[in-house]
Amino acid sequence: MRIIHGITGQCRPKKRWVLLSAISWTATLHGQQAGATTDSLPTLERVEQIRQLTRAEANRGYPVRLQAVVTYYTATGPRLLPLEFYSSAQPDMFIQDSTAGIWVHVPPGGPTAIPGQVIEIEGITEEPDFGQQITKPRWRVIGQAPMPVAHRPSFDRMAATAEDAQWVEVQGIVRTVEAQSGFLVLVVAVSGGRLRAVVPETGQILPEGLSDAEVRIWGVGGALFNRKDQLIGVLLYVPSLKELHVTQPARVDPFADAAQPLSSLQQFTPEGVSGHRIHVRGVVSFQQPGSFLYISDGATGLRVETNQSITLRDGDVVDVLGFPHLSNLRPVLEDASVRLLNHGPPPTPMVVSSRQLLEGEYDSALVSVEARLLEKSLVPRRQTLLLQTDGLIVNASMQAIRPDPALFSLRDGSRIRVTGICMVEKDGNGRNQWFELLFDDAGDIATIQTPPWWTLQHALQALGIMILVVVAAAAWVLVLKRRVKQASSQLQEANQNLTRLSNLDGLTGIANRRMFDQTLEIEWNRARQIGTYLSLILVDIDHFKELNDAAGHQMGDECLKLIAAELARAARRSTDFVARFGGEEFVLILPGTDPPQAAQLAESVRLGVKRLGIRYSNQPAGPSVTISLGIASAIGDLIPSAEALIRAADGALYVAKHQGRNKAVSHLGPDWPDGSTDLDLPSISMPQPEPTRGS
Repeated sequence: MRIIHGITGQCRPKKRWVLLSAISWTATLHGQQAGATTDSLPTLERVEQIRQLTRAEANRGYPVRLQAVVTYYTATGPRLLPLEFYSSAQPDMFIQDSTAGIWVHVPPGGPTAIPGQVIEIEGITEEPDFGQQITKPRWRVIGQAPMPVAHRPSFDRMAATAEDAQWVEVQGIVRTVEAQSGFLVLVVAVSGGRLRAVVPETGQILPEGLSDAEVRIWGVGGALFNRKDQLIGVLLYVPSLKELHVTQPARVDPFADAAQPLSSLQQFTPEGVSGHRIHVRGVVSFQQPGSFLYISDGATGLRVETNQSITLRDGDVVDVLGFPHLSNLRPVLEDASVRLLNHGPPPTPMVVSSRQLLEGEYDSALVSVEARLLEKSLVPRRQTLLLQTDGLIVNASMQAIRPDPALFSLRDGSRIRVTGICMVEKDGNGRNQWFELLFDDAGDIATIQTPPWWTLQHALQALGIMILVVVAAAAWVLVLKRRVKQASSQLQEANQNLTRLSNLDGLTGIANRRMFDQTLEIEWNRARQIGTYLSLILVDIDHFKELNDAAGHQMGDECLKLIAAELARAARRSTDFVARFGGEEFVLILPGTDPPQAAQLAESVRLGVKRLGIRYSNQPAGPSVTISLGIASAIGDLIPSAEALIRAADGALYVAKHQGRNKAVSHLGPDWPDGSTDLDLPSISMPQPEPTRGS
C-alpha cells in the first residue's frame, strides 16, 4: 500500500542544477486528442507535465525521460498503520526537477538511490491510486546537487493535498520522539495542527532534548492514507537528521522551573498557550499505568496523560511536565513526563453528595459518594457498577484486565460508599450535566448496608422445602411457578427501565446527552482508526422561548417531541444516532457521511420540521416553528478531538442563527479548533437556497 504524498508546492532552485530539454505541451495534448497509441505518445521531460495529466491520461503510460535530484529514498517505507494494511515492503523514492516533485514507484528489490544524487531517469506514467507517479523506472547517476529551495506551506495546504511530493520546510514544537520499525517518528505541533516527521535510522546521533524544542525541518511532503485513499494524517519524509535544525532548544532541566499551581490551568484557554510544556506538582490520587493518572494539590485535581512506564501509588508526590490541552471542557496535560519526588500518605477523599457534585467544582477530584447498587457488569478490561443516589443514575467503573473477585460479592440493592475520581460532564455553557466515578480496585468500595435476607431467592428456597415436605400440596407448585414467572418478568422489566432511564431523555424518548457523549467518543475513535468520515449536526429550535411564552410549556414540550420524532425519522441508517443535546437543542451523529451527504440530510430535516406546521401561538394563521442547523464533517486524523467537532458544528449553528435562522450552515475544515494551537475562526459555508417544488 502506498502511504505517501500530500504536501506540495513550487520550488525555485538557487541555480540551474539540471538541464531540461524543451517539449511542446500543446503537441502533447494534440497527441492525446489524436488517440495515439502508447508507442506514439510524446515523451515527457518535465515533472510538471506528468502532474498535469488526468488519471485516464496518466494510465495510458506516457514515456518519461528527465533529469532530477533525489530528495528522499528508503528501501522500505515507514509502517505507521497496523500490519494488515501492508502487503509487502515498498521502497519510497521522491525526485524533483526545477518544475515539481513526484513519487517514483520502485519495485521491492529494485535499484537504490541516495538523496542529493542527480539522475537521468526513464519510465512511464501511471496513477493507480492517489496521484500521478513514475513506474517501471531505470536511471543512471550523472552527478550531485544540493536540495531544491524549500518553501513553507501552511498546515491547511498540507492537509488539503493541493500539491504533492515537494521539498518543503516546516517549523514547530516537538511533542514526542519514538523509534518505529527502523525510523525515528517525531510528532511536531505546527501552526494549525500536528504532523509526523519520519527519519530513517542510519546510525545517526539523535540530538538530545528534542521534546519541547522548537525546530525547523526540511523534507518531502507526504500524507497517510487508508485503503480507500482517504487522507487520515500529514507526514514529512526527512532524508536524515541533517535536515533537522533546532532553533530553540528545550530547557536543560525543565523540572528546575517553579511549578505552576494546578488552579492556574482552570483558566486555561487554547488562545493562551505558548505550545510548550508546563511544570506542575501534585499528589497522585489515581493511576492507570502506561495511560493516565490524576494528581491533586488538595483543592484542584488534574488529569495527566502519559505513556511513561512508571509505577506510582496513591499519595506519591510527583513533578509533571506536559503539554496543556482542553478535553471535554476540562484542562489536561498530554504527552507528559512524570518524576517521583517522595512517598506520602494516601490523599483523603472529599465526602460529598451527588447534588454537591453537580452544583460544585469537583471535576478530577478524589471524592467519596454513598449510593445504592442497582446492578453490576463485571467483564474483562472494564467493570461497571450502576448506582442510584439522590434520584440520579451514576456509573462507577474501573479498568482492569480481569475483574476483581471481591466485586462479585457485592449484592444488588446494597448501600455502598464509592471512593474515586469524579469526572463531570458539562454542556456547551459549562454547566454540570452528570458525573461518573473512576475507582482503582474493590478496596475503594465499602458496604454500608446489605439488602434484607428475605429475598425472592430465599423465599423460593423455603417454598421448595415446603413442597418436598408436603407432597400432597402439589397445587402449590403451579402457584409458585406462576409467581416466579411474574417476579422474573417484573425484575427484567425493572432492569430494562433502569437501563432506559440512564440512556434516554425522559420527555422525547430519544437518547440523552450522556448517551450522546459516549456514542460520539466511540465514533470519533472509530473514524480515526479506520480513516472514515464523521459528520455532526447540531439542531436548535428558533425562538423557542417565544413559543413557551405564547402557547405555554405544555405546547413547548409537545413541540420538542414532534421535532425529536422528525429527527429520528430522518436518521434512517442503523449507524445514525440522534439525541437531545440540552434544552431546545438536538444533535445527530452520522458515521461514514461526507459533507455533501450531511448537508443534504440537514436540509431535509429543516424542511421536514417546517412541514410539521407547529405554530408559535394558538392562532392557526401564525408563523410556523423553524430550526437552525450547524454541520461539521471531517475524516481520520484530521479530527483533532470529539470536542473540536462539537465546537465546529456549534460555530456553524451560531452563523446560521446570525444569518436570520431557519438555515443549515456547514463548517468547512480542516482548520479545526484545537486546544494546542492558535486558530482563526472556522470557515463557514453559506447556506444553499431552498429547493423549489419538484426539485
